[in-house]
Amino acid sequence: MTLEHEPPLNRLRIFQLNLNKSQKAHLHLINKPLGTNWDLLLIQEPYITPLGHIRTPNGFTIIAPQDRFLDNSDQPRLVIWVNSKLSSNTWKAINIPVNNDLTVIQIMTSDSRLNIFNIYNDCTHSRTLAKLRLFLQTEWQQIMASDRDMLLWGRDFNRHHLLWDNNEDEWLFTPQALRDTEVLIGLVADEGLAMVLPKGSPTLKHMVTNLYLKT
Repeated sequence: MTLEHEPPLNRLRIFQLNLNKSQKAHLHLINKPLGTNWDLLLIQEPYITPLGHIRTPNGFTIIAPQDRFLDNSDQPRLVIWVNSKLSSNTWKAINIPVNNDLTVIQIMTSDSRLNIFNIYNDCTHSRTLAKLRLFLQTEWQQIMASDRDMLLWGRDFNRHHLLWDNNEDEWLFTPQALRDTEVLIGLVADEGLAMVLPKGSPTLKHMVTNLYLKT
């Protein structure tokens, strides 16, 4: 008798992590037995080797922006790793042109499509969110042709607001920070999305203060 069980066929196991460009964290992650636990890994800020490569764990396929490395200073800041056990007939990558901070995988079922976006939004601007909005407006029929189709965003938005941060973290809610967040809130509202994690759930340990934050 074994205690190991195959996951249900209708269950998709997704792991998300920002590696903060750390080689140590990147290598530590890809040397774990990821294939037995996860179907998709949404990675933000992976480590990029001096030769410009992004190491991918064994048994996974990488989805990266097709227009990556637009110039020497503009490297991709995210990837999706797809477990090779997922049949290539059940998913496809959707490219968003001229960007290094958006990747999309579309999972096909018998009667619907799940569009999973991996999003990295810079601390200093909202250009990624603008590209995301434009893509959704121009390619809506490609991703959401049926009322059964769905959107899921895995992300590092680098934005703070009372809607998701702890009320006690008042130092985060500067006037500029709140103005910057208006673009994100408007986009989420337009698409009718809801947060999966409850308000205040920590998603980041600050490297200087060691405080747990949500970004």
